[in-house]
Amino acid sequence: MLTFNRDRNDNFISYSEGIEMISRSTSVPIYGSWDFYLGKGIIGGRITSGYLQGRAAAEMALKALNGTRAGDMAVLRKSPARYMFDYKYLEHNKVDMSALPDDAVIINRPQALYEKYKDQLISITFLSLTIALILLWKYIRQKSIIRAKQAVASELERSVRERTKSLEIANGKLERLSNVDGLTQLFNRRYFDKVLNREIKRLAGSSSYLSLIICDIDQFKQYNDAYGHLAGDDCIRAIASVMQQCSRRVSDIVARYGGEEFCVILPTTGPDAALALAESIRQGVESRAIPHCASTVADRVSISLGVTSIMPNEDTTIADIIMPADKALYESKKAGRNRSTLKIAECESATRTPGLPA
Repeated sequence: MLTFNRDRNDNFISYSEGIEMISRSTSVPIYGSWDFYLGKGIIGGRITSGYLQGRAAAEMALKALNGTRAGDMAVLRKSPARYMFDYKYLEHNKVDMSALPDDAVIINRPQALYEKYKDQLISITFLSLTIALILLWKYIRQKSIIRAKQAVASELERSVRERTKSLEIANGKLERLSNVDGLTQLFNRRYFDKVLNREIKRLAGSSSYLSLIICDIDQFKQYNDAYGHLAGDDCIRAIASVMQQCSRRVSDIVARYGGEEFCVILPTTGPDAALALAESIRQGVESRAIPHCASTVADRVSISLGVTSIMPNEDTTIADIIMPADKALYESKKAGRNRSTLKIAECESATRTPGLPA
């Protein structure tokens, strides 16, 4: 189990979700090399730990800070990775633990009876002595009551902390779900507005571009009328997949703006790069060759795109970037659709027609 977690549509699946899905769906043993899989479905393996690698790097950094020349440092030839295995999955897959490396670390190993109940046994012994002494000294009895109350308060506090943590995790999941469009699994309009406003503030005064692409499926109403709404949903999902594949940077935010409209937020991206990406998306949709018999533009589904780039300042609003992108989209439609148009404030617009390089 490595770190290539994407489905057939190239959608990313989190490491935790991926290993849990695979573990539930297979009866064969799973091995891995990363610590974030351990305890979630893999037997184990030679585990790479970010913590151990970071510690090794920090030790070398300390030597450098203390004056050791780089040439005098020994080259770290042995990986800090170590053999680690999960007792639960070793047992489940009937792996002979005597065959494991001698220095292997085994997690989740059941404790011996004494170790498991060590704290409870100590508590019982202490309580028994306390009860015996209560008969002789009233003072000790009073102190015992106080200790009991403190223990109850501590347990209550611990329970409250755990409950609070569980609620925070649940709220986080709900927050993530509230940001995703159910049909396309892209970000929704609510999250788009939030991120765009955040990026405007972050880049204000930095002399960095913030670009926006707005695209619309050409004559989508006619497509729905000709093929039906279920096919229309499939078409929207296909366009979303193309946009996600073309927008490869982590910072690029692809969102469903509403209906058949989509947006891409491109932080620190200039006009030329934004227009080139828009053309890449347009050509990607065209290459899918989704039939559209009711289109007057082409015999296949096409899209029109509007692109804008600004250098935000303290007074820039969301409308300042959405409006020129909308105007650029309108110009693409007016010019015949299936094209990308760039529009920058106080600059002439540039239109890319099919077949021309971006």
